Amino acid sequence: MVRWAILVIVSLLFIVLVIIVLLLYPVVQTWIAGFLSNKLSKDLGITVRIERVEIRPFAMNRLHGVFIADLNGDTLLAVDELRIRGLRIDAKEQRIQVRRLELHDTRFALGKAQGDAHSNLTNLLEKLASEDTTSGGADWKIRCNELDIRRLHFSFHDANVEPLPFGVDFDHVDVNTADIIGQNVGIAGDSVLVDLERISLRDRSGLVLEELSGATQVSPRGIRIAGMRIRTPGTELNGSLKFDSESFADFDDFENKVRMRVDLDSSHVEFADVALFAPDLQGIEFLIGLKGKFRGTISDLKGREMELQFGERSHFGGNVEMTGLPDVPNTFMVIDVDHFNTDPQDLAALPVPPFIEMGRLSLPVEVERMGAISFTGNFTGFPRAFTASGQAFSAAGPLSTDLTYERDTVSNVFELRGSVATTGFDLGLVIGDPTVGNIACDVKVKGSGRSFAAMTAELEGTVPELHV
Repeated sequence: MVRWAILVIVSLLFIVLVIIVLLLYPVVQTWIAGFLSNKLSKDLGITVRIERVEIRPFAMNRLHGVFIADLNGDTLLAVDELRIRGLRIDAKEQRIQVRRLELHDTRFALGKAQGDAHSNLTNLLEKLASEDTTSGGADWKIRCNELDIRRLHFSFHDANVEPLPFGVDFDHVDVNTADIIGQNVGIAGDSVLVDLERISLRDRSGLVLEELSGATQVSPRGIRIAGMRIRTPGTELNGSLKFDSESFADFDDFENKVRMRVDLDSSHVEFADVALFAPDLQGIEFLIGLKGKFRGTISDLKGREMELQFGERSHFGGNVEMTGLPDVPNTFMVIDVDHFNTDPQDLAALPVPPFIEMGRLSLPVEVERMGAISFTGNFTGFPRAFTASGQAFSAAGPLSTDLTYERDTVSNVFELRGSVATTGFDLGLVIGDPTVGNIACDVKVKGSGRSFAAMTAELEGTVPELHV
């Protein structure tokens, strides 16, 4: 009995060894690839091809030349090399488990044909679901411990929508190269969970994403990224991000329908990157340092506990509410300024619309003479019509202001009215007249003109001190 038992075990080991050896031969692997291709094509009712199967008993198994067509026979997915380890499929529980999955040189072509309401992928999945009588309508669950996708070419084109001339166009995406590395990937229905180690990509719009990482959740209800890091050639964001939406279609009107909840630590933003998602900012180039909590949509945005830096010496701290972005000239702003420090050189570098003309803020010479400026108070209104109240300090001295400014966009004439008070302000420095010195006053002002130098004004109040 011992001899027979040993003989059986040896025979089984020999058979297993022979099978393993046979599987290593290219001719056998090619036959397996053809068998799988024919079976999948027949079972699914679509074109599926696998050029070669490379089975490795103690390493990752590989599929070469994988091709899946959509219902029209066009390319849906093409993978030069697919590597997989630890694949387990439970048809009863409708669950797929993968220990590690690698895709190298992949083409994923999504699209909507003319007159079609759904993408080619959706149409294919609906066809497969209608022919599957065992699933009971439940969604398959996919779990992958490690995911590594290199050199992915992803595209989505909706033939029913004209392409945008500028910016990221969610109806016409063409990412010609992307790398995706992540762990703990979970897919259930239309929701995706993943711990992103890194995503990098380059889109036809000019968007270059060098890194996107963090614990990520994507679904029609929005996008969540905890421990977020986003990096482009000009921008770096650190913190957490939530985009809330009713469906993926909301991202077609990102400015008005996608609600944001963004908490940023020390970060910096290049507005040229923002312009790719807000075409009204096309042409802008402006780098700012940023920290704070942001809530709402782009068109109705609130910032709390904000810290903002720009230029060489400019720093802002406070709270901001803006309604109307990205149409800056018609954006209504409520700004509570805890502190704001700047100088004429930084202010003169601020871009002004239309940004495509690369224009910069034109400062009155009187402001330039005041040198470094600090301000604490409140700003309410539009860029061309606002009320500013608070305390300002400059090289000319302190000023307490409660002023309303309004400029007519046709005649370019502005009106200035309100009150101004100071305990000692170097008026001669500001107006460029050495015969005039300090002034102390508490007056009401009503003036107008095309510039401060040409302004005519009426002043009423007390002037206890004036040096001439």
